[in-house]
Amino acid sequence: MTKTKGATKAKAATRAGTKAKTKAKPPSKRGKAGKAASEAPAPTTATTASGRHRWKGMSIEDLQALYTETVGRRTDSSERGYLTWKIREAEAGRVPVGPRKDQIEGPKVAVTILFGTDTLAAIDAVAKEDGFPKRLAYLRDAIRRGLEMRGHAKVAALIPG
Repeated sequence: MTKTKGATKAKAATRAGTKAKTKAKPPSKRGKAGKAASEAPAPTTATTASGRHRWKGMSIEDLQALYTETVGRRTDSSERGYLTWKIREAEAGRVPVGPRKDQIEGPKVAVTILFGTDTLAAIDAVAKEDGFPKRLAYLRDAIRRGLEMRGHAKVAALIPG
């Protein structure tokens, strides 16, 4: 068992009959005080405070509503940090705003395609070279074009992206 310096000093001070001096810990954000603070009524708008912490007192539900209003689409995220970051980025114009163009409406089914490691690396390189930010967008585009080439334009139009 390894002893730390603080534990050794505390034992030595106790043996000497004096208390070891330790730094006082700041009060915990959890517990009764933190719980009571979180139950306080939250401001309804983000304009009550300024700067980075203007959403600090808002509930997750209020942040989700503000996200929907600012970003232009709903979210199920309950992560305060993500919600405030995304709202801030949308206000600054650094993230796309509005409905996603590649969003599939209605029920969805996942399709698994297996590739060898080398093949997938080659596909990723070509996708990047062709200006696609993500592999999935590239694969959807390839399927869409393949359907169009074979005369299935109506089916190709169903593929988002």
